[in-house]
Amino acid sequence: YLVPDAVTLSDGTPLDAWKGRFYGTTYQLKDGTKLLREDAPSGPENHYVADLESFDDLSEAAKPVVRQYYDEQGALYDLQAELEKVWTEYQQAPEAFSALWVSQDTSPAASSQRLMYFNTNVTLPVSGDICQDYSLCAAFDRSTGENIPLADLFTCPESNIAQNLLDLAEKDGSGPSEPEVKCEMLKAFRMEYLSSWSDHIMLDFPAGTLPSQEHAYLVSVDYDAGLSDILQPWAVPRPRAE
Repeated sequence: YLVPDAVTLSDGTPLDAWKGRFYGTTYQLKDGTKLLREDAPSGPENHYVADLESFDDLSEAAKPVVRQYYDEQGALYDLQAELEKVWTEYQQAPEAFSALWVSQDTSPAASSQRLMYFNTNVTLPVSGDICQDYSLCAAFDRSTGENIPLADLFTCPESNIAQNLLDLAEKDGSGPSEPEVKCEMLKAFRMEYLSSWSDHIMLDFPAGTLPSQEHAYLVSVDYDAGLSDILQPWAVPRPRAE
């Protein structure tokens, strides 16, 4: 169904919203020109990854607590800001423009005997057909649903987490080879750049956070590369089921 004048841009341009039952919302001009499609947020319920436990494997007491956490988290992007950027791009070259896309979904990433990990993946347009993705990880006690801060999963102080992860990545050959890039990572590191998976931890430095890098920079540290030595035993995920 159509929602007239659903959004007004900063220059006064009104946008209608075409809301679909399954596929989210498309924002468009009065003449029907589509600017941006926003997928309906999804997860963590009804999201399944092969060989991984899911929301269904939480205790009945934990499920509503985890559900509330994500309800309160809401969208991790500013829809108005994204519409403004898309409108600017359209005005610069309307004849070459095609509708852009934003989405956010939460799915299971790993689990241990005590914890369940979920990653929220956000996809945002950059320009044209180019998009950027980033993930935000959260860990929950699978019995109570309590959110466990990621820093509490490590045996070392929070101030040493980045150094230890990058040292392990360097030994494993998956870290940055340039010392200056490693220094930039240590300065830029934030806990939200870290995500846990069944066989590795990923450090995702978004584009613009490292002065020497134009694009996002990913560093993966495998559990068998010594990662388990700096994690609480109860935080180490189980390997994927065969």
